[in-house]
Amino acid sequence: MEWIGIVGYALVALGMIQHSDIRVKSFIIAACFVNSLYFLALGMWISAAVVVLTAFRIGVSMKFRHPVVAVPFVLLSALLPFCLPSGDVLAAIAGVIGAVAVFWAKGLWLKRILLLASATWILNNALSGAWIGVAGESFVFVLGLRFLWIQRQSESQAPCPRF
Repeated sequence: MEWIGIVGYALVALGMIQHSDIRVKSFIIAACFVNSLYFLALGMWISAAVVVLTAFRIGVSMKFRHPVVAVPFVLLSALLPFCLPSGDVLAAIAGVIGAVAVFWAKGLWLKRILLLASATWILNNALSGAWIGVAGESFVFVLGLRFLWIQRQSESQAPCPRF
């Protein structure tokens, strides 16, 4: 079962190194469906539901960017701990953070907020005993930090616009 988690987190890592927001989101959608199987195998019902909801949320955000569209996804993520018998409540918080990221952020801010969601997933996976999840999400977090730093450095060295 652990190989499922490895494949899922490899897809997330590939997404985090993309320059295009659409490509980032496409890789994360694929990873969500793979990771839902991993979490189901571990009995982490909230985590499995959140990643499926995340895949749909990201897909919707690729067509509709209005912040109001985020509201149902935020509410669904927030309500999951009350609907599913599982202890992985931090996954719901990560879902709320992710909804904010994909509907209200783009570029560097999208990646920054996704890093916050990633940190929440690391803690959720550690508390739930999903060690491939901890390792995979930690790798994604470090990779995302490195990419964010590189992208920020390249933007700070860009020539000043002429007026």
